[in-house]
Amino acid sequence: MPKIEKILDLDEVSGVMPLRVTRRKTRKLADNSVVGASIRVKCGCCEESLVIHHDDPETIEARFRSLEINGVNGSVAQWRKILLPLLELSPTSKS
Repeated sequence: MPKIEKILDLDEVSGVMPLRVTRRKTRKLADNSVVGASIRVKCGCCEESLVIHHDDPETIEARFRSLEINGVNGSVAQWRKILLPLLELSPTSKS
């Protein structure tokens, strides 16, 4: 059973509940069945969740990596273009 991490807000004054994160590694279920690595992020105050499936960085070249976030597939570069401005970050490397 994967361990649940609690991600706290850096600013404790905000009063935001911590996010609950569960990380799973790629695993083989049967001879022809494999479940990819994923991260599940759950809300701290309810049961809403977000599932992110990702490629294993050790087996796939950086330019071919992809992410599936709640069923929406895209390359890592596409997700960077969407999420970095929201997080007020600038891209530092092209990987």
